Amino acid sequence: MGSDVSKGFVDALIALRDLLQEWFTSALHPVNTSRDLLAVEDEGERLIKALKIWVTSFIISVGVFLPLYHQYGIGLSSLEFHLSVVLYLTLGMVACGFAIQFGLRIYGIRATLPDVVAVYVAYVMCYQPILNLLSYFGFIQLFSLLGSAKGQGLNWGQTTGFFVAQSAAFANKPDCFQICSKLCSWPLLAVSCVGSALMATSIAEKYSVPRIKCLSAFAFAMVILVPPIIFVQGILLAYTEFAFISVKR
Repeated sequence: MGSDVSKGFVDALIALRDLLQEWFTSALHPVNTSRDLLAVEDEGERLIKALKIWVTSFIISVGVFLPLYHQYGIGLSSLEFHLSVVLYLTLGMVACGFAIQFGLRIYGIRATLPDVVAVYVAYVMCYQPILNLLSYFGFIQLFSLLGSAKGQGLNWGQTTGFFVAQSAAFANKPDCFQICSKLCSWPLLAVSCVGSALMATSIAEKYSVPRIKCLSAFAFAMVILVPPIIFVQGILLAYTEFAFISVKR
């Protein structure tokens, strides 16, 4: 019995090591990752391989935010919170995939959803832990405001008004966190632009279409179609964080 438990534990560690190694390799070589994913003939298998990289990236991202979560009473045992977050992020990723696919179709590029999700994972979602680090100062402010609102006994509707008012006050008199958050927004923007360009290049290569045409399609999708999805996703995530954080009144 004991040997079976030990073997199962060792197998789990080996599986975790393989997942982390696959993610690390994907992050180091995104172009190769994109090509490998697009080369998978079965669309279902292509999606599974892409989502496996994304889930590993998410797990690492949770580790990045654990100190902040812990400060507001959200631990690893808060499974409902973490499952809600991964659900919203996964749905958001698929919705962004549909939006990009729609943008490509407008420009006459008949890309499939699995292909779009594959390149989106390879060039954007794979770097979720790094994106989270760059967003850390912004999340510190967000949790501080949500915690303050909850400490005052405000409901969600009142909290949104409180958040808007406090954000305007921060904009007029920025503190250290506000300044750092704005500075980090530039690398985030750069990652988005570079990722979009690489995604467009991979799709152009896969479907043998002019690169400039694909770049135009991605620019249209990322500027017009994707931001509303990101906004709704952000509201859902903020509401979930507000619901689960605990503060001393």
